[in-house]
Amino acid sequence: MRYADGGGLTAAGRRHRESVRARLAKLVEHGVLATAPASDGSVYAEYRLTEKGKALRVPLVALRQWGEDHLFDADEGGSASSRDGQRVAGLDMRAQDGRPLGPGDVEVRSFSV
Repeated sequence: MRYADGGGLTAAGRRHRESVRARLAKLVEHGVLATAPASDGSVYAEYRLTEKGKALRVPLVALRQWGEDHLFDADEGGSASSRDGQRVAGLDMRAQDGRPLGPGDVEVRSFSV
């Protein structure tokens, strides 16, 4: 959104804009996003994924595949390789020894380092 003076936005729109700004700032603070000069040469900044942010691709593709399996219609497409257009193989969970794990096989625990 490029409304430096808030012109044309309702109070709800301004609150939403501030909420988005705060969330973006938090993602920058946590190293998920970085700001860079706008590619169009304007005075605005663009947000770009950092390496940490790019690492989110795997869980996001996993969520997308879950949606493809459980929510989406067949004609809605699916995850494909940007190199050759082939479908992405289904992501799965595996133990450190390579055994496949199902949803009931996983729990959150603390580990000593």
